[in-house]
Formats: sequence, structure tokens, C-alpha cells
Amino acid sequence: MTSATVFIARSRALVPAAALAAIGGLASPVPVSAQAVDLDTIYVTTRKREEVLQDVPVAVTALTEQTLLDRQIRDLSDIARFSPGLNFAKAFGRTTERPVIRGLGNVLAGVQFGVESGAAYFVDGVYYPGELQSLNIRNIERIEVIRGPQSALYGRNTYAGAINFVTKGPSDAAEVEAGLRFGEDGETEASAGFSGQLIDGVLGADVDARFYSFDGEYTNTVTDETVGDEETRSISGVLDWTPTDSLRVRTRLSFQRD
Repeated sequence: MTSATVFIARSRALVPAAALAAIGGLASPVPVSAQAVDLDTIYVTTRKREEVLQDVPVAVTALTEQTLLDRQIRDLSDIARFSPGLNFAKAFGRTTERPVIRGLGNVLAGVQFGVESGAAYFVDGVYYPGELQSLNIRNIERIEVIRGPQSALYGRNTYAGAINFVTKGPSDAAEVEAGLRFGEDGETEASAGFSGQLIDGVLGADVDARFYSFDGEYTNTVTDETVGDEETRSISGVLDWTPTDSLRVRTRLSFQRD
């Protein structure tokens, strides 16, 4: 299976200053001359080769790591808010997921045995059959929402599209990160992670742990118990082995309890 990987590169394009003045609504006269303007060029490998996104006849929405931080994206519901054509509904809390792309889906997906959604998940290009609502976004470098039939490249259950999660690799220098967040209704999230090189340039590692708890918003008046409470404990690790410049092997292990 091939994942649609998106790379961000910086390029410089020559744009007439007069055109910039017209776009920006500048009142002062600007001499007509060429000025260098920084533009973002996005490369994708959706068709198994690196191409400029504008030249590929595939609709892709890429959410980079910085975008995830800026927009405070924490789960799949947030991803759907910033991805045109993607709708996500929690049918039964976090038990059943129903990602729908461009309105193509099955109302029995995840409810009736054997019925699956028309949009599938992939983690680093590998098909992920489970639920991803409690995925630790801290581990994600980029999220790609690919709209339209993708069965030729991604296999079954992608007749509406595919959602690919690209995880972070180990950093070049040792890094330690920790976070703590509190919210209403007893919402608590704590995370910690380490990333670095075990053997410089050859073997790197990334380890993350996360705890999430939510008390729920409603109370059952009969039993006086809280309704809608959630809890997740997870830990994951990544090993990147690069014996040569042309070969890289990534091993990812994770344990999660919801």
C-alpha cells in the first residue's frame, strides 16, 4: 500500500510589485519591478512518485504539525472541522466511528458485523482497522485527508477516500516534552515523551505516554451515575533504523486502553 505523503518546501517566485500593490490595496505608488516573494510549494507522492500537488488530479487536505498546534486539533472531530468534504460522527461515544467523505458512507458501519465505512484509516501508510478517536495527536507529524475513490492504491474500504496519519520520527537531538491540560467536567490530559538518537544517524527512538480522563456532562437521575465519562491510557514507541542512505526501517509498537 502506498500512502499520500506531503512534503512542505520553500520556494521563491518572482512577482511584479505592481501586482502585489493591487492585491494588497496599497495606496502609495510602487515602482514596477520584480520582487522575491516566499511561497509554499507542496509535494505529494499520492501516485507513487513525488509531484507538485497542483499537478496531481487528486483532492488532498494536508494538516501539518504546526497547523495541528495552531488550530488546537486534538481528535478526529477537530480534523473534520478543518477538512472540506469530511464529516465525522460519534455514533456510540468512542465505541463506533463513522468517517464520511463527500457523503459516501454506510449508516451500518461499525454497528453491524462486517459492514465498514467507505473511508479507511492509515498510519504511516499501513491500514488501521481500529478506532482512532483517542489517538495521541502529539505523535502526529501530518494528517492527510484524501478525497475520492482510492481503492487502486489503498485497497478496500476507500471508495470514498482515505485518512492517512504520518507519525513523527525520532529527532536528531535529544528532546523531552511534557504537557498538562485541564478542562470543564473533569477533563484532564497529561502526556510525556522522549525523542532522540541512540546511535547517531543510524538508530533513533521516540517514546510517548498519555493519560486522558473526562467525567462526562450528564447525570443519570435514576442511578445518580455520570453518563459519558471516558478514560484512555496509552504508550507508544518508534524505532527508526537507517543502516544506509537508501534504506530506512521503522518499527512502531503501541498499547492503548480505552
